[in-house]
Amino acid sequence: MLIGIAVVILVVLAILVLKRYRRTERTVYSEDQADFDFQTAIGRVPAHAPVRVPAPSPAPVGKEAVPSPGSGISVVEGCSTITECLEALVRKFSLESFTLATCDGLMFASSGGGNAPADAAKYSEIFCNDPLSETPGVFLFGLDHSGSRLVGIIRTPREISRKTQDSIENDTKDILNRWI
Repeated sequence: MLIGIAVVILVVLAILVLKRYRRTERTVYSEDQADFDFQTAIGRVPAHAPVRVPAPSPAPVGKEAVPSPGSGISVVEGCSTITECLEALVRKFSLESFTLATCDGLMFASSGGGNAPADAAKYSEIFCNDPLSETPGVFLFGLDHSGSRLVGIIRTPREISRKTQDSIENDTKDILNRWI
């Protein structure tokens, strides 16, 4: 008799625990919920969603906007490695550094610098999770190359015009087409 009562109590407790577990485990999102972004949740973000991240303070005197580069300057001619091409891109646009990363945080290529692997890990995750996020002194953009999603990470304290952003993206594509 005591064993029967103990079994009934255990069954009732197990049912209550299962109901509570199932209730907290299930979260169902519908298309009507405006606060849930399905594209971001499944890892699809716009391939060309450029994000300009302004510096936290106005540029000091002498640090004006990056001038539009000359149209005749090539970032692939005379370069024997992809790193040299990215260094040429940095010189052409007066940038601090330029890194290409995969969306999972691996550094693909860089103009150099000790923080390139850390930048790749940090900023590619930021961009792939929220392409419209802002980080002071960093400009992020996404591109597809040969079926791979890549993130361009530019460090610069200067403002970059829309025309210059497009030029940087086009030169990056030229570099990738030459080396990959």
